[in-house]
Amino acid sequence: MKKLKSIASLFVNMEEGEEVETTTTNPTNQIKPVVVNSPSSFKNTETSKEEVRKFVEVLTKEIEESNLDGYDYLEFKESVEELRKDGSTLDEAIKKTFIVVKSLTNVKKIIDSLTHYQEVVKNNKKDFEKNVSFKLEESINKSKLEYEGIQTQIKKLSERSAVLEKEISEKESIIEKNTSSFNQAYELIMGNLEEDKKSIIKVLGDK
Repeated sequence: MKKLKSIASLFVNMEEGEEVETTTTNPTNQIKPVVVNSPSSFKNTETSKEEVRKFVEVLTKEIEESNLDGYDYLEFKESVEELRKDGSTLDEAIKKTFIVVKSLTNVKKIIDSLTHYQEVVKNNKKDFEKNVSFKLEESINKSKLEYEGIQTQIKKLSERSAVLEKEISEKESIIEKNTSSFNQAYELIMGNLEEDKKSIIKVLGDK
């Protein structure tokens, strides 16, 4: 397998502070880079450049590990990108590169190998989604159990709260009634005592 420079750099600009770019899956133009970190690219999801960069490296590593023997799409793309850096347009770079390498390969081999790498990336996506789905389901089930436990506690606490509220109301009512009854009895006794005091002093004096 021919040693290539960083395969990730063939698909995205890995320089700090630069926009993250990737290649379109349009069969008529496989190499043209497009920006993927515009706000409309991710619906309702905030995605940092570093997060995208991390997965770009994962996917390009998969491509690198599945690099086919001989001159294929990856080597072709590397040559095209070099010419583009020198100022050639995409179309010019493709034409110039193919003129140089047509003795080593043909268009069908380039496209077939490109398709091979597409399948590698697609399979990685399937594995990723399966893994994420499994872990997410585990996490959701755990959260559901915790939620159900909290709801059960809330229900029990709510029921207990209702019982305590009733008890408090009943006890407050008892206190209110007892206080009222005591105060009436107090006033009655104190009134009688005061009347008796007055009667005694009136008849006998206070000496």
